[in-house]
Formats: sequence, structure tokens, C-alpha cells
Amino acid sequence: MGKKHKPFGDAVAFSYIRFSSPEQAKGHSLKRQSGGPEPWCEKNGVSLSGQTFKDLGVSAYTGEHRTNPDRHGLALFLNALREQKIPRGSLLIIENLDRLTRENLRPAFNLVNQILDAGIHIVTLEPEKVYRHDATGQDQMFDVMQMVWEFSRANSESARKSFLVGKAWADKKERARAGDHILTHKLPAWVEEKGGELRLIPDRAAVVRRVFALSASGLGHAAIVSRLTAEKVQPIGTSGKWSRSFVANILKDRRAVGEYQPKKRDGSADGDPIQGYFPPVVDESAFYVARGEAEKRATKPGRVGSELVNVFAGLLKNSREGDAYYLATRTDGLREGRSKSSPTHQQVLINVNSAEGRSKCHSFPYLPFERGVLSKLRAVDPREVVGESPAADEVRTLSGEVAGLEALERELEAALEEGEVAAVVRKLRDIQGRKADGVKRLEAAKARAASPLSEAWGECQTLLSVIEDATDKDDARIRLRSTLRRVVSECWVLFFSKGKTRGAAVQIFFAGGEARRDYLILYRPPIVGFNNSRKEAALTVGSGTGFDGDLDLRNPAHALSLEASLVRRLERKELVAG
Repeated sequence: MGKKHKPFGDAVAFSYIRFSSPEQAKGHSLKRQSGGPEPWCEKNGVSLSGQTFKDLGVSAYTGEHRTNPDRHGLALFLNALREQKIPRGSLLIIENLDRLTRENLRPAFNLVNQILDAGIHIVTLEPEKVYRHDATGQDQMFDVMQMVWEFSRANSESARKSFLVGKAWADKKERARAGDHILTHKLPAWVEEKGGELRLIPDRAAVVRRVFALSASGLGHAAIVSRLTAEKVQPIGTSGKWSRSFVANILKDRRAVGEYQPKKRDGSADGDPIQGYFPPVVDESAFYVARGEAEKRATKPGRVGSELVNVFAGLLKNSREGDAYYLATRTDGLREGRSKSSPTHQQVLINVNSAEGRSKCHSFPYLPFERGVLSKLRAVDPREVVGESPAADEVRTLSGEVAGLEALERELEAALEEGEVAAVVRKLRDIQGRKADGVKRLEAAKARAASPLSEAWGECQTLLSVIEDATDKDDARIRLRSTLRRVVSECWVLFFSKGKTRGAAVQIFFAGGEARRDYLILYRPPIVGFNNSRKEAALTVGSGTGFDGDLDLRNPAHALSLEASLVRRLERKELVAG
């Protein structure tokens, strides 16, 4: 028996398999492509590598399969060529050229040349042909002519399919907008498809409503997770547990109000959202109230401490320097008249700049401050401080602004087909950026409009009256904190002291108007004498005491002037705690 002919010597062949849609894996495409290389290698005396490069369910029309070797088989093969891990003279076996690429002629030829220039022969099985990397003369010319034909056919076919798929997708979107077609089977966790209809899953829908209610009551994502976990509420996500990220996603998911936003391949919006596509689990008002509370927590953060919930978290500003005040626990050996040998712990308000070493500490005991301010807020008549909310007008204004930008965006997109493309694209990007900012501000305005100040004041006064006797004090304090953030826009404080007396000048600005209230709090801790005589703590709260009508605690110069005046009055005993 003669020696077997080996036209490629001891070269090794690598196979590449690709098809466009996952559905093709269920047919014969994978089996056919997988089985083809082995008989060809046997016939031509070539060793077939055990390493097969695959792109299953990946299109070759966009060229994406040439990028990211962690995801795409062709990109991994090209990366191996660059790193010279595949020796020259090797072969790449594909079913036909359109498995390799369906791009336009130039990128298609660039890809083939990259492979051939690396010394790799390209073998197609249908039709059976070898494109040699060392071809010359007429052989090379005929190879190029055949490639032009194959690439042109494949690209035209893909372009036609893309057009038909786009048209079919557009038709499906129109039918979905009319309410007679299910566009996607990727459903939110609280929705199921039954009998060709989308329906709420009752127990899961109840959980989603609970999440929105907890957010509206003032709880942050971590607190909601803790509450649901403590109540042993069954998780509805695929992870099988509650997490802050999952709760955050629920609260910002417009599918909860029934809206579906079609997306393009790159993840950008494909047209306007489809209203009423999903069965709504909450109404617009509940959605925006919950989102509004989340926005307040973002701009006025306040962690729920392990010992005490600070109802003023995120509201208190230092008149001296503009930094915030936060609640801290301080060890104090002299509190309640005790000796340093038996220290106690006290909750105090501390300015951030002092905690970070940038300024002097000006603190105030928290509980006397809270008692003093809340006692005054109970007496506030909401009718005197609530102005006309501008939220509704803001929603109308921003809605018009966004609509105008969307119209201009559509005009520019149409102009791309006939005008100065580069200039139009720059303008379009600017418009899209402005629209995104407008949509964000519109969402925030809707959240404010969904939560009327009069309603917030009603809830606030109810909580103020029952907070001391509440069964679940933490829950009541969290809810009060939430409502205070809705009715109070700012609270500026000036803390000072003389001897054992602590003072707090407080200026509260209310939301919805220019109304404010000025208070002066004086506090003296209990004093124990040498003969065990005892003076109880004393607290005095006055309205406007020591304030000039034009005084503005947001102005540091005003604050320092006021401090000097109040300290002098304490020295002359014109002001006394108790």
C-alpha cells in the first residue's frame, strides 16, 4: 500500500462553528457543522484539533463576534493568531464563508486577510474549497472573485433579513401598543402569562405593594430588606433572598405601573414606552411617592442607628460653616451628675467638620433638642406655612420641555438621511443629553406633585401627637423622619454655651413657600452638689427669642453676631434655662 497523500504536510486543522439564532441549535445546523470537518481532514491527511471555536446564536452581520474573546469564539481564534499560539500552515475549517462573516465587503476582506496573512489556510466545505494563504497569480485572483461573490450574497441576504426582522418587530410593537400582542416573554417577577394574557401573581403582587408602601413610609433599601427578612416574607427574585439591589430595582421599575419600554440591541430605548402593557401592581401616585422618598434619602441621607433614630437626619445645617449635623454617641463621665469613674453614654448632635478635624466641635444633647423642636412643631398651623406647591406647574413646564426636545430629536433623526451628517449627529447628541436631564427632573417633579404638602402635614401632626406613646417607637420615628423631610426644606442651627447652659438657635424653613419659624432652646443638665443636693435638668423653648426679624442663620456673619449677643445675655442672666 502506497503512502497516503498529505498535501498540507503535518498541519493541524481547527474548526469554527457559528449560527445566528439559539433556535438553530435545536435543528441540524450544529450537528451538520460539527460533523463536516472530520471527513475532510481524514480525506486530506490532516490532523483535526480537539479545540473547536464556536459562536452559537451569534450574528455575523455586525462584526460583534470579532470582539471580546471571553464571549466569542472567532475573537478567541483571532486573539490566538495574534499571540502566535496557532502555527503558520494550520487550517481553519468552516462550513462556508458566510459562517465567518456577513459584513460589508471591506470589513469582510480585512477579516479574511488577517487570517491569511497569519499563514492560515481557510477551508470551506460547501462548496469544498481551500483559500490558501500562499496563493499567487490566477489562483489568488479567482479566490478574490469567489470571495466577492460570497460576501456580497451573504451581506445582501443578512441586510434583507435585518429589514424584514425590523419591520416585523415594528409591526409587533404596534400590535402591542394596541393591546393584542405579547411582545416579550421576559416578565417581571410579579407577572405571569396565562392563556395568552399577562396577569398578576397575587401573592407576589402583594409583596411588591408592600415594598412600595415601606419606601413611602421612609424606609431605605437596607431597612426594607431587614423588615421583609424579619417578617419572613418569601423572596420573589431568582436569587432566593432579599437584597438592597433587588429592592432598588423594584422601586425604579416602571413595569410596576404597567409600562414596557422596548429596547434596541445596544440597550437604548426603541421608541416610546408602551403604557398598559403589563397589569399594573401600583398606581402612578404610589410609584411617585415611593420614588420621591428615595430621592429625599439620596439628597438628605440619614442612617437608622442601632440606638436611636434621628428624626432630623439630613435636615440640620451648621450656621457657622454650612456643614451638616449628625447623631453620635459620646461617652460622658459627668452626665447626670455622675463621676468620671462611672461613665455614661449620651446621644449628641455633632458638626461634620469637627468630626473630620477641620473645625471646632459645637455639639448639643440630642434628646433635649428633639423635645424642644417637636414641641414647637406640634403648635404650627399648616395653613400659615404651606404655600401653593409649585410641583404641578413644574410638571407641566417640564413635560412641555421634554416633548419639545423629543420633537426636535425626531426632526434631526429624519435629517440624518439628507443633511450634514456629522453636524446633525453632534446636535442630536446634545438634544438627547438635554432630554435625559429633563426626563430626570420631570420624574422628580412628578414625585413631589404626588405627595401634597397638606397631606404630609396631616401625617406629620398625627405622628407628633403619638410618637411618645407609639408601640413600635423605631417605626414611628422613621415615619416622622420621612414626613419631616417632606414639610421642612431646611433647618439651620447655631449651638453655643456659657457655663453649664447649652443654647440652640434654630431656624426652620418650610417646604412649599418662604415661611419659616425661629426658636431658641436653652438646656441645663442636672447638677449634683457636694452634699448630694440635686438640681434637675432644665429646658426652655421660646419662639423667636433673641432673633432680629431680618436675621438669616444661613448667613455665617449673622450667626456669629447672634452668638455674641446670646452669650452676653446668658452672662447677664437675661436668658435662663428653666
